[in-house]
Amino acid sequence: MIWGPYPSNTLKMAATEKVTVLDGSVPGKPTAEVRFVESGGAALLPAERALYGRDRHVKDRIRWSFDPTKEEKVSRLLDWIQATSHAVATFGLQKFLESGQRGAIIANAGYRSYMNPQEPAFDWITWPFVVKTLDRTLQQSLAYYDPAAQVLVFVFLLSETGSSIAIWRRRLDVPSSLRITYRKELDRRKAELAKQSLEIITDTPQSTPQIQVQQVAPPKKKKWFRFAD
Repeated sequence: MIWGPYPSNTLKMAATEKVTVLDGSVPGKPTAEVRFVESGGAALLPAERALYGRDRHVKDRIRWSFDPTKEEKVSRLLDWIQATSHAVATFGLQKFLESGQRGAIIANAGYRSYMNPQEPAFDWITWPFVVKTLDRTLQQSLAYYDPAAQVLVFVFLLSETGSSIAIWRRRLDVPSSLRITYRKELDRRKAELAKQSLEIITDTPQSTPQIQVQQVAPPKKKKWFRFAD
């Protein structure tokens, strides 16, 4: 399931779980199939307040740059993503082609589904989802990445109070074989995205949060805008 519409309605929709099985092999290193459990939004429901609460500044709701090794659930999930990066990137590219929208894979490190408790659960989020958070890093990540070359992955962990999340970002390269196979479709999708106008919406550091809007300039050709993780 793709998450993108206004969150107050979307996150309260009935969650529908889905499982996708992909080949996890890479050239010279055959591996077993990789199962991707999609939570249908169930993994995001507990984080609704942290993601969209308007009673607190975004910097107090969404926290970056924490050491992932301090949380075993997070470090294990990030290690799993790295070990299966070929399959994860394939999964992300499929979601982009299906949705035709800038997006990212997101996972709640503290969530396991009732039906598949041994495996991590993921969701695909798009621009409308991240812009409503007012978080600049989330929005910049989606605004400037090249969906034909990389897949964005976010992992978060909810605080005990549910009022904030710690979040980590990873970028995975799309396998060259897939870029060649889907070149025409990727070019078509990117041409459609180039026609869209995006605005980054954030709050201010004042005592009472105020909305700020920044127009996203189209990326220059042959130039990759990179962010440090």
